[in-house]
Amino acid sequence: MPIPNVTAAPTAAFHLNKGAVFIESGDFEWAVDAFTSELNLIPNYVYGHQIRGFSYYQTGQYRLTIADFNQAIQLGPGYAFAFSRRGLACDHFRTLTKPGSTLKRPVLRITNSVHL
Repeated sequence: MPIPNVTAAPTAAFHLNKGAVFIESGDFEWAVDAFTSELNLIPNYVYGHQIRGFSYYQTGQYRLTIADFNQAIQLGPGYAFAFSRRGLACDHFRTLTKPGSTLKRPVLRITNSVHL
């Protein structure tokens, strides 16, 4: 696994923390922006892809959810969370693309922590 750029780490941590605050407040679009900024600095950070994928899921952007979880799985194949959430997003995406679909996306709740 590539070694993260140490000089980028404090700024990346800032964006990661900012994204966590947005998740806590339910502002998932802003969370996506914060996690994207973090991933621009440290692109091979597994948790960054997982948490952005979770945020994409909450906004109903299932293709982007699947892409982020695919990247997380490629970088860290031992993370069961990425596999399970990718499967959930695939199910919702397939259902939404059926003609006449009225699927209502469930909101995944986080309690007291953003560690998914």
